[in-house]
Amino acid sequence: QMPASPVPQPPSYQSPAYRSPQAPAAETPEEAARFKRKWVTYTVIFLIALVPLLFVIMIGNSFEFGEEKLDWILITSAVEFLFALGFFPFSAAVRRGIRQVTAQGRLEEAAKRRTGLYLSALIAVVVAGYALYNGVPAAMDVADGQQSVTVTSCSYEQHKTEKRSRRHSYTTVYDNVFTFTLDDGTTHHTTLERYHAEDITHEGGLPGVLYEACSRRSGSASLSMMVYRNTWIIVEARIK
Repeated sequence: QMPASPVPQPPSYQSPAYRSPQAPAAETPEEAARFKRKWVTYTVIFLIALVPLLFVIMIGNSFEFGEEKLDWILITSAVEFLFALGFFPFSAAVRRGIRQVTAQGRLEEAAKRRTGLYLSALIAVVVAGYALYNGVPAAMDVADGQQSVTVTSCSYEQHKTEKRSRRHSYTTVYDNVFTFTLDDGTTHHTTLERYHAEDITHEGGLPGVLYEACSRRSGSASLSMMVYRNTWIIVEARIK
């Protein structure tokens, strides 16, 4: 009798081992310290760049008339634009950090850094836009030079305002607003800030000429002025 042939068995199936999702890698103390040092460095660089910017703005605001005011508008705009350009090397370092923490699975940390990057980009765009807004007309005035204009009428108003001097302190200032109508029909404004209401009434030089024509003579006197038209900076004025 022939032995029975073995019944073939179907190939056994072994399911692959179950792999749990990989948990995000925890930040090591060395990585945390390195990240903290980077942000301290960025903060120091930001403050170092901010101090000369504020200093230039303060000097530029001290001029009200003439070529000096135009020059400081150009200087301030250039410094502001360079300040905004500093965002690009900063953003490159932040993007590298975002890629690193994303690869480690720390998505929440990556989202926080990405939000900081977007806010920094917004600040850079605003500063650059402001620099161009002021700098382009000033550059056009350098090309065009001073121009002679005739003021057919002008008016004067004074507004009392509160200006913040400290965190919880305000200083009263007076804005002396001169409105000029030229012989071509265009209108321009010049504002002179003073700390006392009567200061403008006994000033000499250009402020005295403007106050005489637009306040004491009620704007009826014809003025001849040399100006930078794009920025409306008055260089000189005389009553005809």
